[in-house]
Amino acid sequence: MAWARWQGITAIIGAVITLGGAGFFLYDRFAVPSEATPQPVSPGAVPQPDTHPQCAVGSICLWPQGKFGGNVWIWSPGKKSGDRLPVYLRDHVGSFDARIDGCFVDSERPERRPTYIGDWSEKYTDINRFGRRMDGIAPKC
Repeated sequence: MAWARWQGITAIIGAVITLGGAGFFLYDRFAVPSEATPQPVSPGAVPQPDTHPQCAVGSICLWPQGKFGGNVWIWSPGKKSGDRLPVYLRDHVGSFDARIDGCFVDSERPERRPTYIGDWSEKYTDINRFGRRMDGIAPKC
């Protein structure tokens, strides 16, 4: 008789688990989505990464302000080595985009920093950045 009682209890527990699982499946499958449920994103709605202005291939562009603001100055290696920057850029290069290898120069220290194709910065005058010190540019370091 004790065995029959356990069989009945086991059958009831199994039925509850089965019906509960089926109920959860049906609710999850057919319930109206809430705002908390992730919704599919259409391709046009995907945010694009920040882009920056790009220089022509074979040159380096320098801006006096961060985020590529102000009057752009374009350097190419045809200029003589150790070219000094225009007055408005000396010790104040806010941003740059390099489409050729080059060398940023600080003639006062003297110090040089190589730059490579694809390098860019929109905050080059931030503390400890070389845009606060550079006053020249050369094809090679």
